[in-house]
Amino acid sequence: MGAKILIIDHNDSFTYNLVGLFEQEGTEDCQVDVWPVDQLHTVDQHLIWEYDCLVLSPGPGLPRDYPAVTSLLDSVLGKDKIKSLPVLGICLGLQTLVTYFGGTLYNLKQIQHGRQVALCLKTCPAVAEAGSKASGKADTGGPDIFKHLNTPVKVGLYHSWAVSIGPGTVPDVGGHQKEGKLNSNFWEKIQKQAPTGLEITAVACIDKSGFRFAESPSAIAAPVVMGVRHLSLPVIGLQFHPESYMTPEGAGIIRNWLEFIMEIQRRQTE
Repeated sequence: MGAKILIIDHNDSFTYNLVGLFEQEGTEDCQVDVWPVDQLHTVDQHLIWEYDCLVLSPGPGLPRDYPAVTSLLDSVLGKDKIKSLPVLGICLGLQTLVTYFGGTLYNLKQIQHGRQVALCLKTCPAVAEAGSKASGKADTGGPDIFKHLNTPVKVGLYHSWAVSIGPGTVPDVGGHQKEGKLNSNFWEKIQKQAPTGLEITAVACIDKSGFRFAESPSAIAAPVVMGVRHLSLPVIGLQFHPESYMTPEGAGIIRNWLEFIMEIQRRQTE
């Protein structure tokens, strides 16, 4: 059985590129529907449970401009729910998820529209281990969305706001450079400054000017969050655009998400 996917369209030109990518990477019977955000108040939200996952599209503005989406997240991720619908947030969608779970945003010094950067990724074992430690049980959170990708993973950015990690925009993450990579000390420090329940799984490196993304972690002054996962809910957020031509591994990222959804389907039928 193919996945049935619902995309909430924040009036963004990238939304139907996302639709095409999901249709390309899904099985033949994969179904992708789009609900315009402006019409959410007219839709019977019980219908959302007919879908296998929810995707929050990119879009203009800030999460606070879309209160209907917050209400929708209450419906699918609320504390009183017996089960939660998997949610993937992209760009504005990531920011919506972060603020929903108590995080805040800040305005970048320079708009990052049409820029390609390389990600610094947390390793797969660390992702699984962190989830188990935080919950005290087997990891039931979002998947490792970056598995099986060709590295370095380069991605396309189209944003001017970013996730705050700690007081101000530059966390204390000294002593993290080692052979052009970010070591465990970095991830431990940055995680302490993450919103409750969320794990930071990817960052990009911005240089000391605060304007240019650096080619190497050695020039880092402030890490800009590029990926998050929830430790106990099936939730993933991506600041970059997997549907962009500047994200060569975008298809693989969407494929990883679809595999996660199919695995949930298999568990439910066992």
